[in-house]
Amino acid sequence: MNNREKGRIAENLAEAYYRFRGYRVVARNFHSHYGEIDLILEKGRELRIVEVKSSWYRIRDRNELGNRVTRRKIRHLAFALEKFLSINGSNFENRSFIFEVLFVLVGREHIEFLPFSAPAI
Repeated sequence: MNNREKGRIAENLAEAYYRFRGYRVVARNFHSHYGEIDLILEKGRELRIVEVKSSWYRIRDRNELGNRVTRRKIRHLAFALEKFLSINGSNFENRSFIFEVLFVLVGREHIEFLPFSAPAI
């Protein structure tokens, strides 16, 4: 299995994780000049912007997971969200926005989900 396939599987698992928690998928793999937003989710008045990261079989030190997403990446997600809202903004007025990184840790016998709030821009 190549990295692209692993990424697709991790995004499918992440989508299921959030759906189980009552979120509705608004967009998946939204592309802009600044990059891609893996998942845009909605629950009530909240819009959650999610970057999905995965680790397969070898669970990395949880203290180092946060280093896998840089402030630059978060800024690019914010710019991509601006583009998304410029296209679809009238549907998402008066919402609160949460940027989150979801680590999908896939072991041989289990899957673990670790959500982290993204750092401030």
